[in-house]
Amino acid sequence: MAVPNILIYLLRHDLRIADNPVLHHLATTAEHGFTHVLPVYVFPAHQIEISGFLRENAKSPYPEARSQIGKFWRCGHHRTKFVAESVWNLKESLEKVGSGLALRAGRFGDVAEDLLQGFADKQQKVGAIWMTSEEAIEEKKDEEDVSTACKKHGVAFKTWLDEKYFIDDRDLHFKSPDELADVFTAFRKTQEPLREKPRPTLPPPSKGSLPPYPDQDTLPPQRSPFDIPSTFDALESALLKPLTSPFSDEPEFPENAQSGDTTPKWKSADPEHVVSDDNMGTSVKKIQQILQRFLNGTTGMGLIDASQRELWHTGYTSNRARQNVASFLTKHLGIDWRYGAEWYEYLLVDYDVSSNWSNWQYVAGVGNDPRGDNRIFNPVKQAFDYDKSGEYVKAWVVETREIEKLENVFQLWTTPQEELERLGLSDSILVTDPIKKIEFSVEGKPKTGRRQYNNRKRGRGNSNHNGTGGGGPRGPPSASGGPFGGLSGGPSGGFGPQNGVASDQGSTSHSSSRSPPNGPQGYRTNSGYRGDFRGGYRGGRGGRGGGYRGGRGSFSGRGGGFNNSHYAPNMPPNGHPNGQPRPQWTTTASGPIM
Repeated sequence: MAVPNILIYLLRHDLRIADNPVLHHLATTAEHGFTHVLPVYVFPAHQIEISGFLRENAKSPYPEARSQIGKFWRCGHHRTKFVAESVWNLKESLEKVGSGLALRAGRFGDVAEDLLQGFADKQQKVGAIWMTSEEAIEEKKDEEDVSTACKKHGVAFKTWLDEKYFIDDRDLHFKSPDELADVFTAFRKTQEPLREKPRPTLPPPSKGSLPPYPDQDTLPPQRSPFDIPSTFDALESALLKPLTSPFSDEPEFPENAQSGDTTPKWKSADPEHVVSDDNMGTSVKKIQQILQRFLNGTTGMGLIDASQRELWHTGYTSNRARQNVASFLTKHLGIDWRYGAEWYEYLLVDYDVSSNWSNWQYVAGVGNDPRGDNRIFNPVKQAFDYDKSGEYVKAWVVETREIEKLENVFQLWTTPQEELERLGLSDSILVTDPIKKIEFSVEGKPKTGRRQYNNRKRGRGNSNHNGTGGGGPRGPPSASGGPFGGLSGGPSGGFGPQNGVASDQGSTSHSSSRSPPNGPQGYRTNSGYRGDFRGGYRGGRGGRGGGYRGGRGSFSGRGGGFNNSHYAPNMPPNGHPNGQPRPQWTTTASGPIM
């Protein structure tokens, strides 16, 4: 009998059996020398809250997985459900080809140490630990920690290149970073031809082609004080259990939304980081109230509120909406951009570290393309441009559904008093206390929201708070921000400066083997999580499957949503009010004033 030589394969975002370089190598190469392979998915304690796995009355050795500034959960309920279903689908997929998947919780270095020491205690030889490489700073630290554990035990450590985007980095032909363009648009134009010839994907391993899964009695246990559930329902419940809402008081909608009681009590905000330089002199309490309403979708700015409410319910909002939300927070409100970036990390299903942080920097004017105050979106003009009939705003801001004129839909406070009284909206906080008013007029503007508005001329006007109007004079700068993290962007999906290219058109997969509890559509867009059509957690290489971290873009959002009484008592299965199809937003070239 051959002496056991076990390979431990630690998985992070490579949750697919198709187009998986590690599994493909093991299935097609007889000279790898391993008698067994142990695939392991680790729920990382610093990025996903794992206190739901604790034994009764036990205390976690890890701090809560919360963001640095806003103290939001780093992985909210939408993405947590998505990860749970994706991990379980991978487990089932591996079992179908004769392998399996071990689940662990903790930091990667701790898990690696426990596995290596546990196998050594049972006289089982581990030949190597493999991982696919990542680019972000926390992921690099994880790789270093695993490497340290391997060196301690005399075990080989290897990271594999796992290209997850539609355009493979290996095809870019850059000899040095100096050859990169200064701005994304110039980079995109030189690389777009590569979209026509993506690399072929790797097939999934056939049944029995992988080295066998180790015997269960040889597997080291999960480190105390955690227990990993053995069923999907229990796993999902344990992951969701600790995810309390950031709002201490969630009003029922729409009834309570038509009074001044819509602003929830704010928890865990760090007042030292809320105020930007342009807001110096404004009370911290006032800034916190503004931030509360921004997150809660009760600013009085229709496009912004619609996007924030959609995000809360579905874990998704469009590329165009993301740009407007980021601009509104940083330029119009003058609040630290990191709050917005952390909020998106908390709620987005298609969250990607490079895309999210670099694009928030980009819009805030503090990133690699720092135009500062020269890049400001006018959310009223943007609403006229991209929500021509008001369908999107009315879908999510239900207070506006009976309003006829578009200018009133996009800023409810502009509605005549008699109409507000007729509709019972005169006391709405969106009317009585909008946190931002933007005067905006367009020649030839339609009289009602029933007629499509076409052939508009350039707008004019300005903001009442250091912002900018359609084409009028721009006030003094109100941008905020500061250096943070130094994370670089990448060609993944998101809400970045893809002039002329919609960056929210990738296709993310929700586990095809299981319909989510809120309906059959869920987050499943094209392919299952296994990535049979180039899908997978981080996208394979795009194509039909797309992926969690991009493929050809980001989550396309054709379905999905979770029932929540925060904005609507009866959300339909597809996550969209009234069961309407999500409006098709168009991303076009954006200039400095938008």
